[in-house]
Amino acid sequence: MEKAPKSHREPPKSHREPTENAPRSRRELLAPTWPPTVQASCPFCGETTEVPVDEGGGHQQSYIEDCIVCCRPSLVHLAATDDGDVSVWLERGDG
Repeated sequence: MEKAPKSHREPPKSHREPTENAPRSRRELLAPTWPPTVQASCPFCGETTEVPVDEGGGHQQSYIEDCIVCCRPSLVHLAATDDGDVSVWLERGDG
C-alpha cells in the first residue's frame, strides 16, 4: 500500500477547519443571544442603570455591583433562559 505524498495528506483533526454541522458547546450556542447589559433600578437611590451580563457566567448569576450614581453596593441577581431572555433584580448589598 502506497502512502500519499505529504502535500495530499489530511491535516490532523486538531487542525481541521470546523464545519457548519460541527457540534457546538451549549455556552457557544446560548451566550451570544444574551444582551450585554440589562437595565435595573438601584435599591438605594432608585436610579435606573445598565447592569452587565456575563455571557460565560451561566444561566443563574449573583454578584455585587456598585451603583454608578450613589456608589452603594447592590447584590445583582440574573436569570437567563435558553431563549435569550434575561431577568434581573437587585437587592441592597450592605448586609
